[in-house]
Formats: sequence, C-alpha cells, structure tokens
Amino acid sequence: MTLSWLARRWYSSGSRNLPLDVQTQAIAKSWISRLSELKIPSESVQVTYARSSGSGGQHVNKTSSKAVVRMSAVQKWLPEYVQQALRRDSHYVKSSDSIIVADSSTRSASQNARAAQQRIADIIRSVSMHGVVHDTHAHTARRVGEHKRNEKKNTEKHKRMHKEKKALRRNDKE
Repeated sequence: MTLSWLARRWYSSGSRNLPLDVQTQAIAKSWISRLSELKIPSESVQVTYARSSGSGGQHVNKTSSKAVVRMSAVQKWLPEYVQQALRRDSHYVKSSDSIIVADSSTRSASQNARAAQQRIADIIRSVSMHGVVHDTHAHTARRVGEHKRNEKKNTEKHKRMHKEKKALRRNDKE
C-alpha cells in the first residue's frame, strides 16, 4: 500500500489515526467489545519501587513508595494492532520495547502499584481505539445531513447576495 504525499505528511505529523484495514477492523471491534473486563495478567507486568520525590519530609526520604510498572509491548494476549499502537504511545520506551508508567500519588506503595497498573490498562484501552471506524448512528447521520443542507442554503444565500451587490455596482457605473 503506497500513501499519497498528503497522507504521508498527515501521518508523519503525529496524527497516526489512519483507519485500519477491513480484517483488522473486525479484530479490533471484537477486542474492543471485551475491553470492559480487561485484566492485565500479573506475569505481564514487572513492578519495582523507588523513593518518591517532592514534599513529605523524612517519610519520603526513608520509604520506597513510588511504583514503577513496566509491561513489554509484545504480549500474547494483545492483538498485533494494539502492540503496534502501544509502540507509538508516549509511555513507550524503545530500548526495552515496553510501556513504563510510574505513580507516586499516595504514600502507599501498593496503592501506587494498583494506580500505575490501572493507567497501563487505560493506555491499552485508549490505543486500541485508534484507527477504528465505528458505525454512525441514524440520529447522528440525520443531524449531520441537516447541518449540510443548512450550510448549503446559507452558502447559496450569501452567493446570491454577493451577486446582487456586484450587479448594483455595475449598474451604478453605467
């Protein structure tokens, strides 16, 4: 598949939401329908703890409560298109081919680890939606059609007014 220069420019500008091919669309829609019960397998992630930074006094200096969660971008349970989309995400680290999320929002290491794992699940949900074309609801299509008709009427009205204004100018010169 070759892209036109405009599509290449648009794609390289960071949009990267090109629609998926038909077969991948079907896989993506089936995957997205099951996303609500997404549980990341515990063997897929590595959790490490480090010392947090910022305010907190002696507690921050003595405890390792910041959770750093790392998940490899290559997972058997992830569809290929999601793995490719993860590689384009801002949390992706190329040297380790993984997604890394850190959290130090609470004083508890276990709560920070859960929050970081939840953020990875949210990232997976988000990137799995990229490039998927959804069906348009009937009321949305109807509303868009009304907007198009109104816009066309307004354009014709403005053109007619402009034409009459120019005609008056021509008549004034003669």
